[in-house]
Amino acid sequence: YTLQATPRTGHLFSHWELGRETVTNRALNFVLETNTVIRAFFVPDPLFGLAGVYTGLFHPSEGAPPIEQSGLWSVRLTDRGTYSARIAIGAASYGVSGQWSRDLTARATIVRPGDIPLQISWGIDDDRRTVTGTVSNDVWTSALLGHRTIFHAVTNPATALSGQYNVVLAGEPGDTTVPLGQGFLSASVNPAGRVAWKGTLADNGAAGFSSEISERGLTPIFVKLYGGRGTLLGWLQVGGDERDPGNDVPGWLVWTKREGVPGRYYPAGFTNLTTTLGSTRTNLPPGSPLVELSEGRARFEGGKNLQAGSDGSTDFRILKVSAVTSGEYVESESKPTPNGYEPPQNHVVREGDMLFSRANTQVLVGATAVVRATNGRTLLPDKLWRIVWAEPVEQAFMHALLQSAHVRQELGKLSSGTSASMRNISQAKLFELRLPIPSLEDQRTFARRAEAAQAIRSQQEGALAKATTIFDALMSRAFD
Repeated sequence: YTLQATPRTGHLFSHWELGRETVTNRALNFVLETNTVIRAFFVPDPLFGLAGVYTGLFHPSEGAPPIEQSGLWSVRLTDRGTYSARIAIGAASYGVSGQWSRDLTARATIVRPGDIPLQISWGIDDDRRTVTGTVSNDVWTSALLGHRTIFHAVTNPATALSGQYNVVLAGEPGDTTVPLGQGFLSASVNPAGRVAWKGTLADNGAAGFSSEISERGLTPIFVKLYGGRGTLLGWLQVGGDERDPGNDVPGWLVWTKREGVPGRYYPAGFTNLTTTLGSTRTNLPPGSPLVELSEGRARFEGGKNLQAGSDGSTDFRILKVSAVTSGEYVESESKPTPNGYEPPQNHVVREGDMLFSRANTQVLVGATAVVRATNGRTLLPDKLWRIVWAEPVEQAFMHALLQSAHVRQELGKLSSGTSASMRNISQAKLFELRLPIPSLEDQRTFARRAEAAQAIRSQQEGALAKATTIFDALMSRAFD
């Protein structure tokens, strides 16, 4: 007689026990005798459930990753344990295939014409999601890390991570050998977990590429630049990390450019480690309600139209319209009040006030500024109003909303007057303004992100000022 061992899906045949005899062949030939006992043994297949796509990076464990020791890898693993892989390193890309071992590891050798072969090892960790290993040759060894991409547009969509994102790449202030300006990326994540990126780096170079996200939103970034003589490499976490609140795309990127790349900027090359700040980009759904600034939501308080007094003759000063036209509160844009004038307390500018210009040119009417500090002796004129909200609002959000190009355009349309140099908005017209005002929680989220972006901006402005000072000093030394 002959018995054939056929394991169920997810299992492997181990062996037969025929009495005291052990047989490892799947086909068992035997003579049936009285009291013959035959047992078949099966074990779980370690590779069962691991079929899919894995992707990640390799680079040295310490220091800035050199172009020739860093890159991107991806593996497509089948349910039979066979795999095909791609390795991108420098300007080159290589393919390799083989069989994944039952100990959840695989090894491959890539022969490179005119260069030292690459030795690659992969190993799937106990979480069955993470891959670690090495890429090496006879000279160097780089650590390899990656993750399984589990999303599928139909059966397992990346619903929580899908959407649009904007990302700022911070510059390197204080170092004139690397770009100190910011780069920008926009990202679109589809339900299949694929990310389409496009943007501009700080040297005005375009960057367009794609990547895959893991279950936790991690995505490896590897972009070949300057014809393979530069790279952008690193990890970003789409959707944010609780350790970095207010940042929807935290991470790090290493931007490398080799010496001698043609172009105007940085001919000596550079290696720049940059961090990222990102936020989701959400458009209001069609048909979303717009809120009117009715009297139940806000009121407007103004001061008086006073003739200017003489400096030093009074303790109070009254603001000019120019105190808010820049979008920032400038208290020095003021004039003295008439001699002996004692103002009502509600005319005194207070810290935290949001001031609104009801009269100015059509372009500048509606300018808004928030009072962050005041001497307590500055007064509102009749052409500047204090906005008092009936319900709690986040001042930073409301200021940005009222200063946005669309709202400023609408305010210009609501203004009236025959003079081209001075237009006015009445409170009745202002109450007709329709604004998209989200929840207070969303307003505060916006404020946190805006604050983080402003910190980067201030850092870059400081670095630019320092670079300008250095440049002026060099010019003076060379030509004076």
